[in-house]
Amino acid sequence: MINKRQKNSHEGRATASLLCALISLLSVSLGGCAQMVTSYIEARSISPEDATNASKEVLAEMSKGGFSGFSSEEYCPEGSLPCLRYLKAGAAPISEIEELAYDFKLQNLAAAAGERISLQLSRKDSAPFQGLVVLLHGFRAAKEDMLATAIYFRFLGFDVLAPDLLGHGESEGRLGFGITDGEYLNELLDAQAGPSRPIFLVGNSMGALAALELTKHRTDITGVILQAPMLPFDEAAVRIARQFSPLRSALIPDNSIRQGAITALEHRGLTIADTDIRPALTKSAVPILLLASPDDTVSPLSYFSDIQGPQLSVVQIPERSHFGMALIGQQQHATIHAWLQTTREHPEQQPN
Repeated sequence: MINKRQKNSHEGRATASLLCALISLLSVSLGGCAQMVTSYIEARSISPEDATNASKEVLAEMSKGGFSGFSSEEYCPEGSLPCLRYLKAGAAPISEIEELAYDFKLQNLAAAAGERISLQLSRKDSAPFQGLVVLLHGFRAAKEDMLATAIYFRFLGFDVLAPDLLGHGESEGRLGFGITDGEYLNELLDAQAGPSRPIFLVGNSMGALAALELTKHRTDITGVILQAPMLPFDEAAVRIARQFSPLRSALIPDNSIRQGAITALEHRGLTIADTDIRPALTKSAVPILLLASPDDTVSPLSYFSDIQGPQLSVVQIPERSHFGMALIGQQQHATIHAWLQTTREHPEQQPN
């Protein structure tokens, strides 16, 4: 089944591909294709109603068992900064529910055929945690896409905050590519006044960039979990196009896709180097757990497997597509749970 967002996404690519093909036939410069790619990247077409079927299904199913209490709120800082919308658990964390279980078969063009993600947790098998988890979604996604992950961390005992990044969902502003989001997310966290507590960031795909940018603005981040971090944006754009629409995107040369991505970044005063996550991984003083799959053709494990950093742990999650990496299954849970234990057992690793 293809949801509304995917349908719009594929229709947009189909239109761009057809126009580029016509331009080529007319022997007009392929720079027109790059311009269309730029326009598509910068288009604001994500809304809460476009949340993935998987997230909607998780929320509906878990709400029956008591996993409810999410509210959509708005933060508008003083001055000219854009307003951010975010999901917050109104009754977090969850302690009265004894089990969390789901079994999903992903049915969309972004996932591998027949990909299944299952989770079975009981209260007695999960050590209780406390603190705040900030969930950061990927490119052309929205806060609603993080609902399944939000429920998971609430079950572990955390409070949860899931904002729309700049230019996504209900948040204002221009697309920040995860880079310019850092200062705005910092403002949002400052507004969440409360007692000192552990703060963890979870970034999926482009949200991984936003998570690491946020650590540059704060000294109170306890740890960061990255799910299939986005590659440098020009390479990511090519891989996403080939994955989502291989036949239609074949009409657009790789160089046109790359140039379109570069131009979109330049419009925000950014470069490809700004979107390369590797330097931050090697230098981070904050503990980082990076989850990647060799079967993810968009952000493959091979891109990260040789990176070393004093606080970096890279863990393989097999048989996952890029889309599937956003959901937490049994193996991801075991890895995350063990890693969270180490951050609690070794507080000297945590920032002051």
